[in-house]
Amino acid sequence: MKKFLYKTAVFVVPFLLIFLLSFKYYTDTKGDLLRLGFIADIYNYDFNKVFKKEMARKINYTVFSELNLKKQNNFTVFAIGDSFSEQGAAGYQNYLANNSTIKVLHYDRFLHENPIETVTGFLNGNVLDNIKVDYIILQSVERVFVERALVFNKKIKITNDSLTTLINKHKEKLREVVKEKTKDKFFSREILRFSLNTICYNFDDNAYLSTVYQVKTKKKLFSTNNHNLLFYTEDYEFLKTNNDVKKINILNNELNTLAKRLKNKGIKLIVLPCPDKLDFYYDEIISKDKYAKPIFFDCLKNLNKEYIYIDAKKVLQEKAKNKKDVYFYDDTHWSPIAAKIIGSKLDEIINTK
Repeated sequence: MKKFLYKTAVFVVPFLLIFLLSFKYYTDTKGDLLRLGFIADIYNYDFNKVFKKEMARKINYTVFSELNLKKQNNFTVFAIGDSFSEQGAAGYQNYLANNSTIKVLHYDRFLHENPIETVTGFLNGNVLDNIKVDYIILQSVERVFVERALVFNKKIKITNDSLTTLINKHKEKLREVVKEKTKDKFFSREILRFSLNTICYNFDDNAYLSTVYQVKTKKKLFSTNNHNLLFYTEDYEFLKTNNDVKKINILNNELNTLAKRLKNKGIKLIVLPCPDKLDFYYDEIISKDKYAKPIFFDCLKNLNKEYIYIDAKKVLQEKAKNKKDVYFYDDTHWSPIAAKIIGSKLDEIINTK
């Protein structure tokens, strides 16, 4: 009997310890990098608490899905982007909308995937017939900006009717009650992956197979007061494309084409690339020589442009120099510190044109 209990304990105790550690340190409710990388939440960082006041700000912009598309709508700015444009109360367009003379319209993320394709679709369709704007902000995260210019559908046509259908379908989905089965946490894939990654991150920057890299930095960059930097694997994987000068030229040419077409409608195009964390913090990484130096912003800034260009990397490095939490520690996105600076820069540009 004792031998049986001993053998049982030898088998069960390790799993019990794994479960207890995972229960305490694994989170699926915080930043996307912690979740995707199955990284231990040992610093108890919560950007909703760090930036509690900013997250609670009143939203001053208008959401596209709430518009009556049959009526004439007038705005100063129409923001079209990816998840960096979907930060709600703490987003750059909400800081821009603080200026009561600037009316901001935000294009819902669920309506599209590729901002370049979306603006093209608007120009080919009838959406801009009933929406009068002075500026369109085309925002994209750095890692996929070049790729988006290489693969988009130039013949796409976006109409008011097609958007109304999409919006109505989305509202129906939100009304549906989705019943999720409770997961067996003890034997869940997440718990096992968390345990494996916790060990492997001690030997490799991305735990050999993780979608998140964890590297050491020269100084403390976040209010967690550690020397860790987390960044998404695509920041690294897309470097070959983003460092290709010919492909960056293709992106610039496509943006120039959009700018010229918009100009014919009396609209100015503002292009806002958002730096990846790997690029933004590259010089702070101790072992940076393991990764190719990102040159996207260096290349793009020297090209001839028909559009208004915001070099967000340069702006943030100048305005937020030596500040902590310019980006969230556990997430791919920039924080309200960066969003506020970019919103102010947009305000400055619009009021001087």
